[in-house]
Amino acid sequence: MSYPRFLTEEECGLIQRATEHWLRLGDVEFNAGEYAAALLAVSELRVPACARTDIATLDSTILLEVAGEPAAIAITLVRPAEEDLLGGRVSILSDLGLACVGQVIGSEVRVPHGLAKFMGLADRVEA
Repeated sequence: MSYPRFLTEEECGLIQRATEHWLRLGDVEFNAGEYAAALLAVSELRVPACARTDIATLDSTILLEVAGEPAAIAITLVRPAEEDLLGGRVSILSDLGLACVGQVIGSEVRVPHGLAKFMGLADRVEA
């Protein structure tokens, strides 16, 4: 995680609260809190008036190019209570959501089965 992430205040708050909870879990094989804390450490806070349209953010539908898949996969990043995996709605606090949120178009994203490339937003596909 050497590249900065660009997070909104809401995204930072959600991730920070989850990080604190996960770190309190203590002795577990994998603690997502450590990953989330590292993500926050390399993140930059986006100002509320930020007009950038090249960042994976809450409520955006992003396209991921995954090796072995014939077409880009679309997922929408949502709050935990809005998650619906069958409908392509992924919580930003899930493994995939944490890997994607705050990324810039063109970034490599670690997914459960390897790497994917963040190709763009579904309504703004780059040619």
